[in-house]
Amino acid sequence: MIKENLSNKNLSNKDSSNTRTKTAILLLNDLLREDFEPIIDNIEFKENLVVITNVRIDKKKYGINLIFDRLDDTKNLLQKLRVLQSKDNLDFCGIIGLDEEYNYAISEAIAKEFGLKCNSRKTLDTISNKYLQIEALKDGGVDVPQFKYVDDYEGSKDFRMPCVIKPVKGISSLHVYKINDSDELKTIFRRLDSYKSETFLSLTNQSNSTQSSRTISTNKNKRLNTNKRFILEEFIDGNEYSCDFLVGKDILLLRVVKKITSKQYFSFFEGLYLFNPDESKTSEFSSGYLKDVCKRIAKSLNITTGLCMVDFRFDAKRNKIIVIETTTRPGVDDFTLLMKKNYDYISMSIALRNIFGTLDVNSFQKIPEGNSVLIYLTAPKSGILKRFDTTKLEKLKLDGLNSSGGIARHNILKLVKYNKAGDKIDYLGLLKNPPYIGHIIIDDIRAEDIDGTIEKIKSNIDVKME
Repeated sequence: MIKENLSNKNLSNKDSSNTRTKTAILLLNDLLREDFEPIIDNIEFKENLVVITNVRIDKKKYGINLIFDRLDDTKNLLQKLRVLQSKDNLDFCGIIGLDEEYNYAISEAIAKEFGLKCNSRKTLDTISNKYLQIEALKDGGVDVPQFKYVDDYEGSKDFRMPCVIKPVKGISSLHVYKINDSDELKTIFRRLDSYKSETFLSLTNQSNSTQSSRTISTNKNKRLNTNKRFILEEFIDGNEYSCDFLVGKDILLLRVVKKITSKQYFSFFEGLYLFNPDESKTSEFSSGYLKDVCKRIAKSLNITTGLCMVDFRFDAKRNKIIVIETTTRPGVDDFTLLMKKNYDYISMSIALRNIFGTLDVNSFQKIPEGNSVLIYLTAPKSGILKRFDTTKLEKLKLDGLNSSGGIARHNILKLVKYNKAGDKIDYLGLLKNPPYIGHIIIDDIRAEDIDGTIEKIKSNIDVKME
């Protein structure tokens, strides 16, 4: 495990008259509501961090310096930061912005105000627009799915099925659908028509409702009207993965997760498997290959600094990583818990070490060893949770690995229940998540044992709805 401990003392800049405390800024948003706790619980350098959010957090509980504000009022937010800087004698030295739905305009404004590193507006606009992004990635030699820019069924019906449709701007798999045939395509476009409203746009289009494209179809510099335009993408039939990487003088891979795809809910998952590609006998790719892909992503999009995340699938027929999409922020999901458990760090902590100038890049030439899986527990349908009994599950022994690599029997490492009997279980708002009611974490599991383990778990929980 790799860990670097820092104190306020060695994060201070001394000038001739006083001592200013080096302080980083972490900009969260309301779409990360479920992920606040694992992020703040597991992040380092709390005493040298200002957290900005538009969702109330108990700052005493987490021991953080907090600014609670509307994220659509940048002028007021900058004034609050200036006041805090002066009052506490802070030296703002970097920012991690997760304001993707705002085109990163807020983190950009903060960076410009305080002279912090930030990617160019061209890069941020390209990242925030799925059509411009996939076009730039393809131009830069990154393997991507075949794609087409569309706005209605007539312009889409000749695209090869199965395919995936997604809005030009969007987050958290919002309105992303797999299409198997022409009839499904018609149905989805009728559904998308109902989303062309302020409700839809409030999540996917907070900043800059139109953007210039270099070339779209035959119309140069046509405006991208994001409440009408969508992308069709070739469906890549392969395992899906996610990776965090840090861009600097070199590319540092921070974590790789295999997503255990849901058979019922496209774009959502039954579990998350954290692993080292070079240590796994079943890995479809090496860390070196993935690092090369990340380098080409950064070059294609002119990403010069900060944390990035990439979602990709591995096409076994072509023996290639196919990039689905990327963004200039870390991935945010329950794999945060797995990272902390296995590596004793999360991606944002590594980015903070980089901001504070304490990161030992030699320690990150390879992803740490160790693997674990988080498996979601789900309700069979929406309704009132009448019974949620995990007694059998808590006693279950599962196949795993011992310290020498041999087969061992493991207890479940951790079981978390999100709900209790009497709770109403439903899709989680506009994102239409499956009805997750809990999760378990299992350590030192072999990739080939995961599917069988999921079946064992399902058969050993007693969930009844009414």
